[in-house]
Parts: sequence; C-alpha cells; structure tokens
Amino acid sequence: CALDDRGALRVINAAWERRLGLPAERLQEMNLVEMAHPDDRPNLKRALRQAYDDPTCKTSAQTRLPLLDGSWLRLDWDIARRGDSLYAAGLAA
Repeated sequence: CALDDRGALRVINAAWERRLGLPAERLQEMNLVEMAHPDDRPNLKRALRQAYDDPTCKTSAQTRLPLLDGSWLRLDWDIARRGDSLYAAGLAA
C-alpha cells in the first residue's frame, strides 16, 4: 500500500479487499494507524515517522488489523519512503 506520513491510505492492492473483506473505496478512506489494534499504534506511528523523516531508512512494524468476523490479522510490515509517499508491504505472520 501507499500512505502518507500519518498513515492515511492512498493506494491499496486487491489483496486488501479480499483479505479484509472491505471494498477498495472504503479502505482508501481509512487510516492504517487507526485500523491497527490499539496496542500496535505507537510502534506503527514511530515506524511511519522514522521512514518519512529519513528517506534512506527502511523500517518495520508489526500490527494486527481487524477482520469482519471480529478476529485480528497479524501483519509484519516493511516501510520505506519514495517521494512524498510511504510504501508498506505487509506479510501475514
């Protein structure tokens, strides 16, 4: 996905729709930090800020995102900045 420095989703791929069960239009109105489990938000915010502040830095974070059935999907993220956007690749853990 591509996001801004505060976690607002700009671009997502179709895997997000399939895995989270939400349409792309709705997902693109969301914020990755706000979607994440509350316990995971501080670490994710730090990783996003670090990657945005230092374009040469690649950071990582672990989060849990909610699924429609009430369970949580755990993801390991690699985050890097390109231009004005952050790019995050999440692998299900």
